[in-house]
Amino acid sequence: AERVGAAIVYISTDYVFDGESDRPYTEDDGPNPMSVYGESKLAGEAEVADSGAEYLILRTAWLYGHGGRNFVDTVLRLAQAGEPLRIVDDQRGQPTYARDLAVIIRELAPVAATGILNATNSGDTTWYGFALKILETAGLSQVEVEPVSTTEFPRPAPRPRSSRLSLERLQWTLGWMPRPWHEALVEYMSER
Repeated sequence: AERVGAAIVYISTDYVFDGESDRPYTEDDGPNPMSVYGESKLAGEAEVADSGAEYLILRTAWLYGHGGRNFVDTVLRLAQAGEPLRIVDDQRGQPTYARDLAVIIRELAPVAATGILNATNSGDTTWYGFALKILETAGLSQVEVEPVSTTEFPRPAPRPRSSRLSLERLQWTLGWMPRPWHEALVEYMSER
């Protein structure tokens, strides 16, 4: 990229943070990953920054979209199969529709944005709140969902308690705020 004068766009993650902040993380906050995944994404950020090429690192979160496994599809599959839903309610983040992330990338190209930017849909929720909105949007509000704590639902890799990302710098750079996560969810589900 450096040799041909091209810029690198690197998609990173909220998992570079430990989730202990009571406010949304800014691009200037120091990372402190809790998992190998977060460590590897942070190492990727460092490699890109040290490459000598122009670069844009986009930290995103709770990504879902067409063509792959994701939380939205998993919730719907389990609900339609009649399986009980137990969803973590003490982790906060920003569900992000992959198509909206692609729009953000497309809109950042003409302004030649560089450095690190947070890029998600706006607003935040818990996994439990996300699941309830998925079911409501699908007309499945009658499905019972039990909120559980992280300790009741252990995962192989630790997840940040709060991985909310500040979008102030992104809004300033683009001149607009990404749409709310629940609006993006409605569009995604209408196209499934």
